[in-house]
Amino acid sequence: MRQLNETGFMHNRVRMITASFLTKHMLIDWRWGEAYFAEKLLDYDLAANNGNWQWAAGCGCDAAPYFRIFNPYEQTKSLIKIISISENGLLKIILKNLS
Repeated sequence: MRQLNETGFMHNRVRMITASFLTKHMLIDWRWGEAYFAEKLLDYDLAANNGNWQWAAGCGCDAAPYFRIFNPYEQTKSLIKIISISENGLLKIILKNLS
């Protein structure tokens, strides 16, 4: 969330984990998360953002409310995030897949 607030960007996998955590664990209405991301994202797309939040929440046209729960700890086992700030202040993200 810090990266989203500071840069307007968040990796797609982290967006899904965040949406799942907020809707499934914190029981926050998906529309609040969707509105917040709509305000902060530089690459915001109405259809994709809205649909992905509905998908993560388990509602909408492809509802599966009990099966789409991402475990943040399990997600980090398959993905390492290395974040570094370059000299000119741009955020660089390097993703390395462990699988």
